[in-house]
Amino acid sequence: MALYRVQSNGKSPAGLSVGDEVVTGGGTYRILGVNADGSYRSVLSNQSQTIRNYQGSYAAPGQSAAQTKTAPAFQSERYTPSGETEQARAEVLRVLAEKPGSYVSGWDKELDALYDEIANRGAFSYDLGTDPVYRQYREQYQSAGRMAMEDTMGRAAALTGGYGSSYGQQAGQQAYNAYLQKLNEVVPELYSQAREQYDREGSALYDRYDLVRSRDASDYARYRDRVSDYYAELSDARSAYEAEANRDYQRYSDSQSRALQEAKLASDNYWNQLEYDADRADAATAQYWKQLDYADKQAEAAQKAAKKSASSAKKQTSSGLAGKSYGTKKQPNAGKLSNRPALR
Repeated sequence: MALYRVQSNGKSPAGLSVGDEVVTGGGTYRILGVNADGSYRSVLSNQSQTIRNYQGSYAAPGQSAAQTKTAPAFQSERYTPSGETEQARAEVLRVLAEKPGSYVSGWDKELDALYDEIANRGAFSYDLGTDPVYRQYREQYQSAGRMAMEDTMGRAAALTGGYGSSYGQQAGQQAYNAYLQKLNEVVPELYSQAREQYDREGSALYDRYDLVRSRDASDYARYRDRVSDYYAELSDARSAYEAEANRDYQRYSDSQSRALQEAKLASDNYWNQLEYDADRADAATAQYWKQLDYADKQAEAAQKAAKKSASSAKKQTSSGLAGKSYGTKKQPNAGKLSNRPALR
C-alpha cells in the first residue's frame, strides 16, 4: 500500500492499486476497486488528513512505497579524526610508553656497607701485645739486651780471672735493662703511629663513603635530567596533539555547520515546494469543482429548457388539432406531424 497525492486537476493518479490511498483537499480516500475504464471505487478512510496538513512523503505513480521520496533530512556525520591527528596521538602514546621508571640506585649496597662500617667502628685503642711492630721491636731489643748482658758479664769475668762475680751479673743485668728501657721509649711512637693509622683508615672510610655518595648523586641528577626531558617531550607531544585535534574538530564542526545549513535550505525548499504544489492543487480542485458545478447547472438548465420546449410543442400540437376539421382536404403540416414522436 502506498500513499499518493491528488493531482492538480483534482483527479487521482492513474495506475493505482487496491489498498492505495489518495490524499485530497477533502480527506484521504482508500481505493477499493478499479473499474474497467480505469476509474476507481473508493471510500473516505481519514477525513482529517488532507493535503493541507499532511507533511509526510508521497509515492509517485508507478513507484513502490520503498521508492517514495521523503523530505530531505540532515544526516549528522560522525566525527572521525584525520590522519594527522591520529599520528599526533600515536606520538603521545609513544612518549608515554617511554616514561622513566622510579630511580633505582646502583650504589645503595656499597653505601650501606660503608655506613655500617663507619657506624660500627669502635673507638681507638692500642694494645702492645697485639701490635706486630711492637713485637718486632721487642724481639730486637731483647736480643740486643741479651747480647749486651753477655758481653758485659764476659768482660767482667775477664777482669776477675775468669771467675763470675755478682758484679758481673749486676753489670750484665744493667746492660740488658738498658735495652728494655730503649724498647719502652719506642712505645709512645708506636702508639702515635697506631693512632695515625686508625685516623687514616677512618678518613679513608669517610672519603670512600663521600665518593660513592657523590657517584650516586651524579646518577640521580642524570635520572632527573631524563625525567625532565621526558616531561618536556610529553608536553610538546600533547600540545601538538591538542592543536591538531582542535584544528581537525574545527574543520569537522565547520563542515557540519555548512551541511546543516544546506539541509535546512533543502528542507525549506522542499516544504515551500510542497506548499506551492498544495496551493496549486487546491486551486485546481476548486476550479474542477467549479467547472463541474457549472456543467451541472448547464445540464440542469438544458434539461429544463428541453422539458419546457417539449411541453410547449405538446400544447401547440393539441391546439392545432382541436381547430381543424377532418375533411378530405390535405392538411399543410400532415407530413411533419407524422415524424413527431408518439404522444403519451
